[in-house]
Amino acid sequence: MKWLVLFGGNLLGFLIVKYNVQIVRTFGRISWAERKLGPAGTYTFYKLLGILLSVGSFLFFTGQLQNIVGSIAGLFFTK
Repeated sequence: MKWLVLFGGNLLGFLIVKYNVQIVRTFGRISWAERKLGPAGTYTFYKLLGILLSVGSFLFFTGQLQNIVGSIAGLFFTK
């Protein structure tokens, strides 16, 4: 199962980064990304999304994502 998430997440992340221009042409610009990230913010957003998806799938594969989420959740939900 983890191998499938690793392969699928990296493939999807790579495709988002590679084809971000076509994605923007298909779905249009994201107004808040343009405001917050500056000119061409939508393209930057999609590239960051693809990179985060690839990194997140690798962290899930190695088991570190659970540790990170557990540490952050522990700050808000203490016993």
